[in-house]
Amino acid sequence: MKPQHPLLFFLPLLFFGTQLSAQPDRNQKFAAAVHLGANLAQIDGDYYFGYNKLGLRFGVESLILFRPKSFLTVGLNYTQGGARPTRKERQERNNGTVALRLNSIEVPVMFNYRLGDREATGKKQDYGLFRSITLRAGASFTRLTSFRASSSGAPERNPVRYNFTNVSEEFRNFDLNGIIGITIRTGLKGAIYAEHSKSILGLYQPEGNAQNAVLPLFPYSLTLGYRYVIY
Repeated sequence: MKPQHPLLFFLPLLFFGTQLSAQPDRNQKFAAAVHLGANLAQIDGDYYFGYNKLGLRFGVESLILFRPKSFLTVGLNYTQGGARPTRKERQERNNGTVALRLNSIEVPVMFNYRLGDREATGKKQDYGLFRSITLRAGASFTRLTSFRASSSGAPERNPVRYNFTNVSEEFRNFDLNGIIGITIRTGLKGAIYAEHSKSILGLYQPEGNAQNAVLPLFPYSLTLGYRYVIY
């Protein structure tokens, strides 16, 4: 599958964000944000553990401001995920390993709740509410744009159930991920964030109950990054 260039999707939303006001306001209904982070990924269903596949996640968000304390975000992300063994895991299997790189476009819909004082929304309170920690939860609709599997050693010696390259042509193009996260402000507009994402539908689901079938594959990831809000 040939990946589509993600910037073609992001440019219109970036332009929209630059037209917004420079400061937050308790009566404001819309804002925008851009973000960039490191994506630490793996897959439930292989024989690897941890968050060893390093990639990028970046994108844009539109903020729909219900009230100062809570708001909804709808975004568009480009994400690199997959699976990769550690050095110890390679040694345990005599270097007979496989690795997988997944590239996806995501549309996350997230509910956000600010933990600060609901009344601190003006200049006199230094916009305290908008500077407070934000909790996030929601889901993302994911479109797999490309994948690449690579192997080393003698991966054919591994149990068939753990060799996801055997079913790579049966990967789902669409998935649904559950997401939870936290955003810690570094200023009025900037923030660092952490988000954990886990597949709900799965990258692959075997048909029937065949004893030697490859196990279901559920990608997951931890993203650490920086977000900039354009009011």
